[in-house]
Amino acid sequence: MKTYISLLLAASLAAPVLRAGADTLRVQSQVDAVTVFFSGAMVDRQAVVKLQRGKQVVCFTDLPLSLKPQTVQLTGLKQATILVVKHAVETPARSDNPDRRKELQAEEKALVRRNDGLKAEIAILKQEEEILLKNAHIAGDNGVKVEALRETADFYRQRLGEIRKLMFAHQFAIELNQETLRQLYQQMNALLGPEPKPQGVVYVTLEGRREHADTLRLRYYDEAAGWQPTYDFRVEDLRKPLQISYLAEVFQYSGEAWKQVKLTLSTANPSLSGDKPQLRPWYFGMREQSVERKFDYVQGSGSSIRGKLLDEAKREGIPFGNIVLFLNDQQVGGTTTDVDGNFKFNHLKPGVYTLKASYAGFNPIQLNRIIVTDSKLTVANLHMSSGVNLKEVVVADYEKPLISKDEANFRGTSREEIAALPTRDVNSIASTSMGVFSDTYGEEVLHIRGSSSIRSDYFIDGIRTRGSTLDPSTLLPRSPELLQYVIENRQTIPTDGEKQRVPIKDVEAPARYVHQAVPKLSNDVFLTAELSPWAYLNLLDGKASLYYQGTFVGETEVRTQSTGDTLRLALGRDRGLVIERKLVLDQESRKVVGSSIRQQLQWEINIRNQKDYAVVLQVQEQLPLSKSRSVEISYEALPAAAYDESSGELLWKINLPGGEKTSLKLNYQVKYPANYSF
Repeated sequence: MKTYISLLLAASLAAPVLRAGADTLRVQSQVDAVTVFFSGAMVDRQAVVKLQRGKQVVCFTDLPLSLKPQTVQLTGLKQATILVVKHAVETPARSDNPDRRKELQAEEKALVRRNDGLKAEIAILKQEEEILLKNAHIAGDNGVKVEALRETADFYRQRLGEIRKLMFAHQFAIELNQETLRQLYQQMNALLGPEPKPQGVVYVTLEGRREHADTLRLRYYDEAAGWQPTYDFRVEDLRKPLQISYLAEVFQYSGEAWKQVKLTLSTANPSLSGDKPQLRPWYFGMREQSVERKFDYVQGSGSSIRGKLLDEAKREGIPFGNIVLFLNDQQVGGTTTDVDGNFKFNHLKPGVYTLKASYAGFNPIQLNRIIVTDSKLTVANLHMSSGVNLKEVVVADYEKPLISKDEANFRGTSREEIAALPTRDVNSIASTSMGVFSDTYGEEVLHIRGSSSIRSDYFIDGIRTRGSTLDPSTLLPRSPELLQYVIENRQTIPTDGEKQRVPIKDVEAPARYVHQAVPKLSNDVFLTAELSPWAYLNLLDGKASLYYQGTFVGETEVRTQSTGDTLRLALGRDRGLVIERKLVLDQESRKVVGSSIRQQLQWEINIRNQKDYAVVLQVQEQLPLSKSRSVEISYEALPAAAYDESSGELLWKINLPGGEKTSLKLNYQVKYPANYSF
């Protein structure tokens, strides 16, 4: 049982939607409200419909192709009964103006005939020119008289000149006619308009009890949407709470813009089954069952096809050409090329596609077997040959380039390639890739570049887990389990797949601000905000932007599984504290004692708080450690400093009042052989 409710009646599989005597009313509905999940969205549309008494059919048009038919729901009927509900995909008729199209075609034929006549005249002139040139030799037994030679030369000059001028004039006229033809072809393409895009429709057969008007609400699940949480953490004054802005990055590519809709954001996953999972026998040493993931963030399908429509002869782009995209013989998209002949289809599902291109004056072309893999760009160029009144369609198979512009260390295996393999086992198919092989340890084990499921140990809360290729983070619970945010203002989300920031709410959280410094490595002081406890904030995994006193200082990520009891946020460098570390030397700091050298070292760390209020400062330092018995290190007592003998690290925790300064001293002595090499 799924978490959504289906309204598609089982009877719709056998009963036709359009019945004798039933009137069809096509209605344009508008998106009124959307509940967006991490993956997918529940869309509510509404339309005011005037229903008649008796049997009739209401058709909701212009629906996205990405809706799930089994999730369609219809509400708002008060004086009618639903008989049948059926979903279909239709492609609207292409716009046309037959009278104008006939006029353009007549002009096209006239220009073509005119060009054919000019080309014939050019051919005749060329033949005449060849005859004249072949008979240009003049000879005789007694020579040629000057007067006759002059007359012959004048004749050739005059006639050849006339021929060349006529040929030039005819060629120029042909070029002008070709330009006029090109403009005619553009008008023909503009007259037809872009290739119509397929759309989803829902037919509802009703039995009206009386004539009345109802506001019908159509509800369905659309998989071409999602959202991701993000945050802004702001600190204006260290004496005030931390300001947290909850934000959402909402995206959708359903093909229809959501204009001024009521928006709700949910962490639910409607695709999860409502049935209790069933345990299978678990044999020690074997791979365990997968743990169900409660959250599923999606980026939206990143697959796309990009290409260029080219004139095969000129190698130039063809502008405003019609491009249609098919998947499994069903049209899934249509577009026109830009002024340079470029086109692109975004947000495609993986599959095998076909491209068809048409343009007046060119042979239509069809490119088959374009394999699109998940989150990859596929480049497919189309080459059209020019012709007049040619109905032949050029069909070609897509050839994958040797070097893909969008691939690096990646190889996908298509359905067709799998079908050609002698095996259907997943591990065996994966073993066809470089660096992957499988063997058997009681069960088949996959090795990928030296690593395998039985070779990996994971430690979760201190417990060693072996034999699972799952991400260990998926085995940990995420909190909170279910949240829903109703956005106060209506929102507009375009259908370009780009993330749109939507504000959710602003809260203030008490925080402890800690300054940290490592003077040996940097003279700057770093500010950190600590929130503990923080579970009540109901934070979700996501990115966060950090701001300190109105300045953007960086980004971090909220990871609810690994943060622990305290959430720490790095707020960058605080110029309100000044720290300086310097070496204090004297003439007697280095002494020779027998065959050894004894050297005294002293560091002084000066700190000044330029703020008008107290701050908590943690200062990290370190003492050298010795790996040789011949090297001895000793140090003076370090009051108020915590010392870790294994790492040599020192930590001072100081409460420094505003406007005050303090100094820390680090003294130690090193004794080493005189011939010791540093």
